Amino acid sequence: RRMASFGFISTLLVHNEDVRIAAFRRILSALAYISCFLLNQEILRSRHNPSLQQDGHLPSQNRRSLLVAEHSAPESPPPAAEGIRINKALRASHSRRQTDDLVSRGLVTINGRIADHGMRILPGDKVRLHGRVVDWERLNTAAAAASQTPSETTTPARQKPTDNSPFVYIKYWKPKGVICTTDLRQPQNILAALGPLPHTTDRVFPVGRLDAASTGLILLTSDGTIVNSLLRFSAAKSKTYAVTTARRASNAEIARLAAGVVITTVAQRDGNAKALTARTRPCGVRRGRGERELVMELKEGRNRQIRRMCATFEGLEVVALHRTGFAGVGLEGLKKPGDWKELSEKEMEIIGAFSIRNGG
Repeated sequence: RRMASFGFISTLLVHNEDVRIAAFRRILSALAYISCFLLNQEILRSRHNPSLQQDGHLPSQNRRSLLVAEHSAPESPPPAAEGIRINKALRASHSRRQTDDLVSRGLVTINGRIADHGMRILPGDKVRLHGRVVDWERLNTAAAAASQTPSETTTPARQKPTDNSPFVYIKYWKPKGVICTTDLRQPQNILAALGPLPHTTDRVFPVGRLDAASTGLILLTSDGTIVNSLLRFSAAKSKTYAVTTARRASNAEIARLAAGVVITTVAQRDGNAKALTARTRPCGVRRGRGERELVMELKEGRNRQIRRMCATFEGLEVVALHRTGFAGVGLEGLKKPGDWKELSEKEMEIIGAFSIRNGG
C-alpha cells in the first residue's frame, strides 16, 4: 500500500502524459493485486477462527452475498387500490360480463353519475341499477362469504334457510303475455307483473326464461350465485312441461321426440346471435291427461326448444305450453296465474340455495 501511495504521488510530479498513463495502469494493477491478497487472507482467517463469525463481523463472502441478496430481492408490491370494481360489486346479482354490458348501456350509476368501466366504489357509495338503489354492500358481502370454502370460514356455505337470509328466493306462476325481462322500459316486464315484494328492496331477476306465450313456473331471486349452478349445462336440471299440440301425437312421433330430433335454434354468444343446428338431447316424453297433451321433461334449455321439436312433425305445432316443474320445485301453493310465494326450506335445499345467518 505504501508503494502504491508513493507511486501515485510520484506520478503527479511527472509532466509527460504518456508516462503518467502508464504509471496509472501499473498502480491500478498493484491495487487489484493487493485487494485480492487481503481478501484471501480474511477468508482464511475466518475459516480457522469461527469466532469471527459470531462477534458481529461477517466474512467478506457473506457480506458480498448479503449485498447481492439486497439488490436481487423483489420489490414490495404497490398498495392495493381502494374500493372494488363496479363489475365485482354487483356479483351477487350479475356476472362480471353482465355488469359490463349494463355499464356500457349506461344503466348503472354511482352517486348519481353514470358509471364507467373500471370505476371503483367505496362503502357508502350509492349504486343504482335501472334507477333503483342496489344494496350492494350487504349482498356483495354475503356472496363473498358464501363462495368461501369451509376451510376459509367457520360459517357453512350452505345452511338451512332462515328469515335472516340476505337473498330473496320466490316461485312465480307466470301468466301468458308476461316477458321474462327486468328491463323496466318493456311494459310487460316480469318485475312490473310481479309487483313490489314486501319486506325487501332487493332487485330480483328470473332464473332462465319462458317465452311470452308460455305460462307456468319460473323462479326469481336476488342471489346471482345460484343462477349458474341451476342453468349451466353440466348441472342438467330437469324442467317439466305440459304441452298441448294441434293434433294427437302418434306413438312413433313420441318415440322420436324422446330420442331427439334435429332443430335449429339461435344462441347468444357475447351479444351476437348465432344459429345452432344440432340434435336435441334425449328427454322424457309421455302422454298427458288430455287427448292432445304431452308431458315432456328436458335437461337442456335451447331457445323455444319444445316448440321447434314438435314443429318437425307436420301438424304437431304447439298451441299451449305450461311449465309445471323446474329443478325439483313445482307449483305447489300457487293457485292461479300471477300468484307467487317464497320458497320453502325444503325447496331451497332442493335447488341448493344458501343463506348466511346474521353475524355469519
